[in-house]
Amino acid sequence: MRLIGKKVFIYPGIILSLISGGIAIDSGLTFFNTQSVQADTTSQQLVDLLDPTGAANTHLLASNFYLKNYQSNQYLSNQSGAPAATDKPASDSESLWTGNYMTSGHYQLTNENSQKLLTSGTGNAINFSDTSTDKSITNNQWELQSVPASNVSGKKNVYLIKNKDTGQYLAQDNDNTHVISSSSHDKSAYWQLDPQTMDKVAQVFTTDGFKSLTSDEQTGLFNYTSAASSRSAHMRGVLKDVATDEFFNESVSDQAAALRKVLDNGGSPQVNRGVNDESTGYKTTYKLSKSTATTYSEYSKDGDVKGYRTAVTLNNSITEQPQQVINVYTTEASQAKEVAKAYAVIPYEFRQYITNVFQTNNDDNTFNTGKDMMAIRMNSLPKNGQIAMTGAHELGHSLTFNDPNSDDYSHTQEWTDAVKADAAAVSDCGSSNEDEGFAEFTQLIISSLGNPHDMQAIQTMYPHRWAAFEKYFNSLNGNDALEKLYSPVSTPFNETN
Repeated sequence: MRLIGKKVFIYPGIILSLISGGIAIDSGLTFFNTQSVQADTTSQQLVDLLDPTGAANTHLLASNFYLKNYQSNQYLSNQSGAPAATDKPASDSESLWTGNYMTSGHYQLTNENSQKLLTSGTGNAINFSDTSTDKSITNNQWELQSVPASNVSGKKNVYLIKNKDTGQYLAQDNDNTHVISSSSHDKSAYWQLDPQTMDKVAQVFTTDGFKSLTSDEQTGLFNYTSAASSRSAHMRGVLKDVATDEFFNESVSDQAAALRKVLDNGGSPQVNRGVNDESTGYKTTYKLSKSTATTYSEYSKDGDVKGYRTAVTLNNSITEQPQQVINVYTTEASQAKEVAKAYAVIPYEFRQYITNVFQTNNDDNTFNTGKDMMAIRMNSLPKNGQIAMTGAHELGHSLTFNDPNSDDYSHTQEWTDAVKADAAAVSDCGSSNEDEGFAEFTQLIISSLGNPHDMQAIQTMYPHRWAAFEKYFNSLNGNDALEKLYSPVSTPFNETN
């Protein structure tokens, strides 16, 4: 909240950091398996119904589908307990598959007949393995990579399927289903997901109530319940609770109202993503000066604090930006190192405006941030990971106050329009006002820098915020500045011309 009209905000980060939940895009999840119902449409119509935004995704994978080789037109099936190609779908669900999201864009592919997982074996063989939720086992995890629509005559839902363990691609050639190296794949490694049945959650997207929503609402609900994130798993669970027999018999207006409530279910208490060198993929060197005894003012309190001043010099070999010196004031000299370690895992472009950090022993347990300062008012100094996580939110405030064209970027028409256009909230805290919303989104961006699939999920779930944030961030740091800090990933659906 705003205090006494100053550009300073309170964020009770350490207490709230203990709350579980929020976006954890890299956490594994298994989609809810509700009772499947036979679709009453053709396969291509079903693709379109499951895919109102033009992008096949995890709703499709939660359904039963055929894996049909694009080049041979043969089906991957279970034949006598082993994967094999068949000219037509085999009986007894031997050619049906489902997909379960595991982590970082990878899925397990389960054969409906055997209830076993497609697995990369020795050499270039493929076989089945028992069902497992152990994420450390990677030979049963597959990444679906997009294929340009122009390569497959405009067909939808055609993918390359790459094994996480070996880096090889699933392929079909001369009745031999196998894996081949990434350097030599051709259209024999193209596979079309051909949906046959869908669960009730996916069936929601065929209803007249869904079709009556606005385009933004349709896209938002579809993206928000299907991105690779733990929040999407939660939202899919909310949608599952809606998808009752009664829902499908309700009027169009009542269906639409129920679906809008799903969107309003929105945010967690906080974004709450961990910020460290593993999550951001960023770690720079730092140097501490000799600490000197000093007194300094405590934010919003009368009187001075006795403590120490330490100059922290952060280098930037990764981004090749100038060195940054931050004066850190702490009640104990040794505590300056925790602040230095926290800032070292956050790229310069986010922290560049901070020149002073003040730590005081204060029962208010808050972080306060202005244009160029941060105050840590805790009854004990938190460890660097907690400082970095909460500080990432606070740096969002620092960024927004440094807009050369306004007093506060988060109050500009560009940002507020973007927030309104996105169907989903970032968090409950972020929904309280424009300032907190921008800070929460900044924290989400920082915590996702090290994982391109996280970044892809953010762009999918919050496309308008992403576009506005990227434009503003680049205006502060130069063309393509944000793109340089993450690695774009091929989306799990086909490109459009």
